[in-house]
Amino acid sequence: GRNFIFVMGGAFVLTLVMAANLAFFLAGPDVTLAFALSAAIAAGLGWATLSLWIISLFEQKSFAYVLANGGYLTVGFALMGLILGLWR
Repeated sequence: GRNFIFVMGGAFVLTLVMAANLAFFLAGPDVTLAFALSAAIAAGLGWATLSLWIISLFEQKSFAYVLANGGYLTVGFALMGLILGLWR
């Protein structure tokens, strides 16, 4: 198996990169907390979850896999949007 520290550290760094990417989309002067949160949820559902769903079709994973992992990603994006929206 993989080294736990490598997995957790890698996940942390990649999550920071995702948050920085989202921050670029939310950098405008007119961005509100509501917009930041809704844009983040849309990114989680529309990009992350749907991309995962496409991959799961080719890998023949169950829809429960998509719901669990897509839900996790969407909640993660929502938290990023909340933090970035409050930060403004």
